[in-house]
Amino acid sequence: MTYLQDCINYTRVNEGGVSNNPHDRGGLTNLGITLDTLREASAKVHGHSFDKNHDGKIDGVDLLSLNDDDVLWIVKECGFWSPLLDRLPKGVAIKTFDLRFNCGITSGTKLLQKAIDRVLADAVVVDGVIGTETVAMANKIDQYVLYRVLVDTAIKHYVAIAKYDASQIGNLNGWINRAKRVPYPDPNFALSIA
Repeated sequence: MTYLQDCINYTRVNEGGVSNNPHDRGGLTNLGITLDTLREASAKVHGHSFDKNHDGKIDGVDLLSLNDDDVLWIVKECGFWSPLLDRLPKGVAIKTFDLRFNCGITSGTKLLQKAIDRVLADAVVVDGVIGTETVAMANKIDQYVLYRVLVDTAIKHYVAIAKYDASQIGNLNGWINRAKRVPYPDPNFALSIA
């Protein structure tokens, strides 16, 4: 069984629909996809058109016209999804996928690796790549412990961003709420981050 659709559903709730917050570095976003990501996806396209209005350019009009099939294609082809996520505990996989969306693929993966290292004392290389070693070390940790440490690591990351760049302070509460939002109903998640 794959967690892919669970990951997409969870991230969609966090991302919402259309957003154009002037303080969000991603700029215009639809279904969690930024215009830069859409342009990157368009460069990789083989038989999938993102030029929805057929004007020869990828712009905000095209971004606002994305559908679920487009998002699924982008998630798979632009690296947000890794089949190795299916080998992690489900809650950790969903949270890591969401962090890859929110923080960038490499940074989101590094947050998972930092969480593993906080529990197992430098057990993995923090390189931003979900590989077999990251998966193996993650699975040595109780899933609720790893989940709690991953959430805490994400919150510390968000606080550091806001401290470094004062223009991002307005996003901090939303980021923290997002980090604390549990991926699916499980009383153990609620207890682990209380």
